[in-house]
Amino acid sequence: MVARGRAWTTAAPVDALGEAVQGSLDAGPPPVGSVATFTTAVIANGAYSAAIAWGADVTIHVEKVTGMRTLFLVETAGTFGGVRWIAISPDAKSADAANLALNADAAYIEKLGEIAHLFLPGSGHRAIANRIA
Repeated sequence: MVARGRAWTTAAPVDALGEAVQGSLDAGPPPVGSVATFTTAVIANGAYSAAIAWGADVTIHVEKVTGMRTLFLVETAGTFGGVRWIAISPDAKSADAANLALNADAAYIEKLGEIAHLFLPGSGHRAIANRIA
């Protein structure tokens, strides 16, 4: 699969593996046309358990606000202290609506204000992927 995927990217494959802490992988792969929003960060020194608890809590909140299946994973291979959230939307319109709902949700914005000491400054990253096959 990596060899077939080479035609779709110029970047090297990323070697990362995560363990699900919140959310379920039981629903199987998302359908063709779905959009996955990835958010990653790196836990600050000394904040491991607090960051994991916050990550699980915000995952539950995101699911309630957006109605989208959301996973929270802690990297077991890849960046040490890395965490990742994956929110699955059925299509781009739903992904946009979920993002707007979160940005308008006061409780979500408040939760984001709680993380300054939990994650390394500048370590956050967002990416979006669309399932095409």
